[in-house]
Amino acid sequence: TPLYSSAASDVYKRQVLRGDMSLVGPRPVPKNELKKYKGCTWMYLSMRPGLTGLWQVSGADQRRYSDRIRLDSRYQQEISLWTDLKILLQTVPEVLRRINGVAPT
Repeated sequence: TPLYSSAASDVYKRQVLRGDMSLVGPRPVPKNELKKYKGCTWMYLSMRPGLTGLWQVSGADQRRYSDRIRLDSRYQQEISLWTDLKILLQTVPEVLRRINGVAPT
């Protein structure tokens, strides 16, 4: 099954084109879930959310929320064009893996 519905995908594309979202960055966190991030809330509020990120290409479906916070924090510390390019290149096989239902390696 696809990761996102077509309608959700269109919304994300519009948000990227408007500049509300980036191609790479932490996934958007709903306001009502920010309390789960305890002392890291500021980090999520200070970065533009992205369509893909370090958490997604690091096996998000196999990880806990604490892993997400750690990986998003690492991304924030290492943010660069090179990091974004690497994440974008890693995203393609990850999306294909999930679409095709292939088990993680």
